[in-house]
Amino acid sequence: MAKLVTIGGSGALFVDEDKTITVEVLNTSDVPVDLAGWTIVLDVRSTDTSGTALLTKTAAVTGAYNATRATNTQRAVFTIADTDQPATTFTRTSPAYRYSIKRTDAGSETVLAYGDWSPQRPTQV
Repeated sequence: MAKLVTIGGSGALFVDEDKTITVEVLNTSDVPVDLAGWTIVLDVRSTDTSGTALLTKTAAVTGAYNATRATNTQRAVFTIADTDQPATTFTRTSPAYRYSIKRTDAGSETVLAYGDWSPQRPTQV
């Protein structure tokens, strides 16, 4: 079920920025998946196999589930404060950091999305 997803969509992701990341979870047929009761975690690391997470956030599940994608409003929402991704932790823009979004419920653990986490540096501090 894991999909390669660009975090931040078409907008840039900056260090020291408050950000809300909203994720729609779809199955392999692009049909919405009911997230009710799930624990979903965003994990950002220096590399896929590095030991310590640089950022870990648990999602709030919002909206109402509907199997019809056009009317499904259910999403996993991660709220990231400016202090969660400080410039002192995220010091590089290349190579990108790696992230995964994972369901962590015992017996149902699965990666839902993964990809590059490339926070940019603003021109102002």
